[in-house]
Amino acid sequence: MKRALALLIAVLMVVLCCACGESEDSSSSSSSKKKTAKKGSNENNTPGTSETGDVDIADAGRVPTVTVDSGGFQDSIAIDAFSYPQVEPEYGTQPSTLDTAWDASASKKTGGTDAKAAARREAITNTANTLDLYKIKGRVYYVSPNGNDSNSGLSPSQAVRTLDSELFTMHKAKPGDAILFERNGVWRTTNAFSCDEGITYGSYGTGLKPAIYGSARNYANSEYWTPSNRQNVWKITVVDEDVGIVVCNHGEIVGTKRLNGVVTLEQNGDFYFNTKQDTMYFYCDKGNPGKAFKDIEIGVHKAIINVTNVSNVTIDNLRLKYTGYMGINMRDADNSVVTNCEIGFVGGCIQSGTLRYGNGIQMWNEVDGHRIENCWIYQVYDAAVTWQGDNTYVQGFSTSKHDMNWWRENARNSNVQYKNISYLNNLIELSTYSIEFWHGADTHFTGKKDANGQWSNGSWVDDSPTKWSVRIENFIVQNNICRLAGYGWGRQRPDHMGNHICVWRRPLTNVQNCKIINNTFDMSDSYIVYWQFSGGESAKAKGADKWLITNNTYYQGKNKFNQGMNYPGMQNASNRDELLSQIQAFDDNPTLYWIS
Repeated sequence: MKRALALLIAVLMVVLCCACGESEDSSSSSSSKKKTAKKGSNENNTPGTSETGDVDIADAGRVPTVTVDSGGFQDSIAIDAFSYPQVEPEYGTQPSTLDTAWDASASKKTGGTDAKAAARREAITNTANTLDLYKIKGRVYYVSPNGNDSNSGLSPSQAVRTLDSELFTMHKAKPGDAILFERNGVWRTTNAFSCDEGITYGSYGTGLKPAIYGSARNYANSEYWTPSNRQNVWKITVVDEDVGIVVCNHGEIVGTKRLNGVVTLEQNGDFYFNTKQDTMYFYCDKGNPGKAFKDIEIGVHKAIINVTNVSNVTIDNLRLKYTGYMGINMRDADNSVVTNCEIGFVGGCIQSGTLRYGNGIQMWNEVDGHRIENCWIYQVYDAAVTWQGDNTYVQGFSTSKHDMNWWRENARNSNVQYKNISYLNNLIELSTYSIEFWHGADTHFTGKKDANGQWSNGSWVDDSPTKWSVRIENFIVQNNICRLAGYGWGRQRPDHMGNHICVWRRPLTNVQNCKIINNTFDMSDSYIVYWQFSGGESAKAKGADKWLITNNTYYQGKNKFNQGMNYPGMQNASNRDELLSQIQAFDDNPTLYWIS
């Protein structure tokens, strides 16, 4: 009996031990499952966030795609997988080596320029420092994220730290001097950094080109965001007149701006900016955006760099990113030079009504001397590079601001000239227009003096075809690679344009020595060239010592418009021969590759 009882107790203990073991294993397994589930979903069963806010990529080996919706026509543009940098301090430390842009070489929409573009991108990214490229006649000042604003700035060990230092606010640098930013540094400004007369701005040190962002901070912080009263819609305070672009994880998501209120936000990345409340609303089904992403940049209605009413300015070896307005905004800036720069994710703010704008480098209204060379410009809402303007006659205004453009008071600009402009050896990708130039209508404003002799606001008089002289002289576009026009984030625009050369509005027959030669134009979502000639203007414009357009290479295929050229008398092109005949009317010796 005792033996039987002992045997029974032994059996029970074995069973209990097994049960306990199963329970511990089960508990461990369950805990593991809970943690796994937590990594891929939040309490609302929303995939994509973990406890630490990491983005959950189910298959890390795959190449992610970005699907661009353009009103019923969709394309998936493959991009390289990202390595995200850590949250940067206000003035930056070393960002990731992949903090540059989409690598468009993986795009399904390329023609034959992948290797060529990759080689040029690498060459631009790895150019030598400014002192190796330019001879500086005056003093050299240094700016470093490890500097101190009380320093003199006259050596790397005495570098100043911020854009608010007296070096900038007191305009200490004089014509012939240079201001160099340390590589791997990141500076942020939402007030536009203004250049001074005759200064060279560039880089020193090792690593990535120094960066100036138009986003005030990295907004990937959960404390910045609060839930709204709509599901998956979060809000954040942004003090500015407008938000043009929102970029998450350096291009993983580029936001779609909605203009008709919070109720229109339905997909990840949709955003709406309430100007009266300084509040931006952002749709994110992954929970708090500050946890869902490691980097969120919000570009507002300020240029990153202004070059206004100054001449002989050189901008070299800088990275300029994340602005809702202009990368570099120039006006009355003769003999300006931009070399070896990277400019990306630009534009999208409201110009007027529902019209949005934003260019990579813009020269406004007349110039003598303007060179852009060896730059990589990408993901621009409007034009990567452009010169543009109009004739103006302004008399007696009490204000010098009208419709977002700045006019000189009591000035007459009746003989406009665009002279000595060159775009050379650049790589331009994923912008709506690669190269744009135009001269607008005449505008005539007059004011009235009140009883005290003060000018009041004037009135608009006319907007007629150009009566005053507009001359273009020594305009050279040579050896540029322009790719994927209209396939970038600007494709959300309602007109769905995408042209490598876009010429608007005014006749361009008063020209001398204008050349478009030896360029590569690789795929456009719409016309390769959009040139608004009128009547017999094309015949007048081309010829000896006028427009020389020759030896350019074109890649194009049958797209949604089935068109190659917007040129007088042109019809849709549905095959290579039709497109070639169109291009031959524009280019004297073209090479065409038809992508089926």
